[in-house]
Amino acid sequence: MKKQLLSITLFSFICSFGCFASSNNLPVPHNLIRLVSANGILQLIRSPQKFSQDYWSLSRYYVTETGLAYCGPASVVMVLNAMGFKPTTAPEHFPYKIYNQHNIVYNNKVLEKKSHLPLLIITA
Repeated sequence: MKKQLLSITLFSFICSFGCFASSNNLPVPHNLIRLVSANGILQLIRSPQKFSQDYWSLSRYYVTETGLAYCGPASVVMVLNAMGFKPTTAPEHFPYKIYNQHNIVYNNKVLEKKSHLPLLIITA
């Protein structure tokens, strides 16, 4: 119960910073729920622990796309970082070892598995 209360408080605190953003939010289609809305927060809190834990693991490594065609690499980067795979050190993150949308393409460990990766990542 204390963990859930702490999670609710922390999540609400983080979401409250959205009101300070300088850009307006894009409209959300009627069949979607904005995560930072009261309903979105409630659904995340009420979701089974397994799914909410997955969300928190991924959200720590959230990255936006560096280009319109980079939704795949951005998703792969978040998953690899959340799963704890260690890449070679990217100069922009030194001394930390973390994947980004540039070093995923040139990482030897990833390129060795290129038959399992989407074509977009290999040819980027």
